[in-house]
Amino acid sequence: MFRNLVSTFVLMSAGATPAFAATPCAGLASLRLQNATVTSATDVAKGPYLPSGLPADAAANPRIQIPAYCRVALLLTPTADSHIEVESWMPRARELERKVSGRRRRWLGRESQRQRDAQRRLVPGGEADWPISAFAGAPDPGAIDLGIFRYVAHEDPGWDWHTFDLERDTALALEKGGYVEVTDPDLSAFKSRGGKLLMYHGWNDGGSGGAISPLNSVNYYSSVLAKMGPRQDDWLRLFMVPGMDHCGGGPGPNQFAALTALANWRERGEAPDHITATRSRSTAEWTPRP
Repeated sequence: MFRNLVSTFVLMSAGATPAFAATPCAGLASLRLQNATVTSATDVAKGPYLPSGLPADAAANPRIQIPAYCRVALLLTPTADSHIEVESWMPRARELERKVSGRRRRWLGRESQRQRDAQRRLVPGGEADWPISAFAGAPDPGAIDLGIFRYVAHEDPGWDWHTFDLERDTALALEKGGYVEVTDPDLSAFKSRGGKLLMYHGWNDGGSGGAISPLNSVNYYSSVLAKMGPRQDDWLRLFMVPGMDHCGGGPGPNQFAALTALANWRERGEAPDHITATRSRSTAEWTPRP
């Protein structure tokens, strides 16, 4: 079973709920919602999308333009001690929603059968970080992405990445350095020695300089359960971190005591059902909620 990280984070959404879509932006500030309060509703004009962390050269020549939208901030209080701040960025025209849906269908349709079978693509919902990738301004893909093909597969530091072929070069990388692809789902020896394995992965990984789709971890976790049986919670658990990039960064939480949770599990027998997470910005910390 997947576990949840309870956190405070900013949610960016391209979709709108029916109640929101039928109301002009200015009127959303007075909208009544159960266990939620709209704290602001602002019309934002069409313009470039410049997320935090974008390289200077990319910010100077933005590749992505966002149509006019309504930016709504909300405070969610599902319980008495909750304080969850989220944002919803909503198109002001239904035509945009049709365009987004159409592009998503075309994007998924272009995937090869191999990619669909492997399910290693970037995950919809993390698009906010994709402009930070190499193609947002840098001349080449990131070092992590190039390294395995340039130095391992082709053993040539001058290899031209423009010649990359998905099937050919992936096969070559596995031939030369397949020992780094540790995907054996049989962890029975580790389990028999009393080992505890706590996995975590950011849902926004892969598009911001990282090179690992979060679905890799989901797939591996599922393969272990398929091999060893569905009931493995006594030694194996997976936490998917909302909004986190490659090991950190992104709009989601960036502080959570995974090592403490693992130590308590192994040494005290306290299995982690959830991990409280926070997001820190310079010296200010958003208060965590259990």
